[in-house]
Amino acid sequence: MEHLEEVVNWLQEQEDIKVRIQLLMKRLGHLGKYSLYDYLDNLDYLGERSNRKIVLGNLLYLPFLLLLFVQPAMGTIGIVLCMLWHIMTYFREKKVIEPYIISFAYVLRLIDVCEELEKQKIPVYRRELDELREALKSLRELRRGSYWVMAGNQGKIGGNPLDILADYLRMILHLDIFQFNRMLEKLRKKTGQVETMLAITGYLDMAISVGGFRKSLEGYCIPKLEEDTEKAFLHMKKGWHPLLSQPVKNSIRADRGILLTGSNASGKSVFILKSQSRTNAQSITSRGFESFQIGTDSCTRGGIEPCDTEYEWSFQADVSFDSFIGIIPKVP
Repeated sequence: MEHLEEVVNWLQEQEDIKVRIQLLMKRLGHLGKYSLYDYLDNLDYLGERSNRKIVLGNLLYLPFLLLLFVQPAMGTIGIVLCMLWHIMTYFREKKVIEPYIISFAYVLRLIDVCEELEKQKIPVYRRELDELREALKSLRELRRGSYWVMAGNQGKIGGNPLDILADYLRMILHLDIFQFNRMLEKLRKKTGQVETMLAITGYLDMAISVGGFRKSLEGYCIPKLEEDTEKAFLHMKKGWHPLLSQPVKNSIRADRGILLTGSNASGKSVFILKSQSRTNAQSITSRGFESFQIGTDSCTRGGIEPCDTEYEWSFQADVSFDSFIGIIPKVP
């Protein structure tokens, strides 16, 4: 929490650097429906992919090319048949790898963005930027030969003769599939570095969002986390939901489950939601409170195994007539 506050406050003071980072994040973009983590986790579904079949298929052209000098007709027919076979198998293979080409393009953009990000002077984020540089050292090799994979997947049809020629070479020689398999092998060994880069860039993006959101609020406070207390508790003073134009401010002091009653549309769910959104110390925006305090102690999982609680809390709500706030520390 202290480090987050330090980064948030520094970025709000350095407007130029904050804007540059935001422009880099815009260039990075997003993958749409699925996250990059999903694609990385699903790489195993592709299984082991070998280029042996592609190499042997391309070697079939060689005897027919030599046959052109002896029997041109037979050589031509053989080359045409090889091309047709390559084109038919090409689209079948391309359909399998196409979703992953999108994620590869994102990883390449991530490398470009991180190379620009590491040049920024952010004193409060120096340790993370050093980690970013180390991750980049081993990921730059993914760019080698990436043209054959990416150039044919831009979603644009142009009239450039060289691009048209490159498309035909991909279909009759499977050059992009060959390079994809090589990139896949390298990426499988570097998923840890990719996740490091995602975490570092995502943290900066989150810090900028937190600072910008705080500016839009009527007021906010910084949560206070108390450790080594006798029992877990939650204290909130005059909290309100930031999306309501005329909210009713509520306070709560709880060290056990509470039964919250009220008629329909009286605000029970809103109260639970605003309390729940405050209690994740990693992503808290500290909005809509005069004061907020969480205390933790040791707990027992299932009444058997002792463990230490983390700064995460789960709430249970019954959206019927009555609602129940369960202050339940999450445990590993």
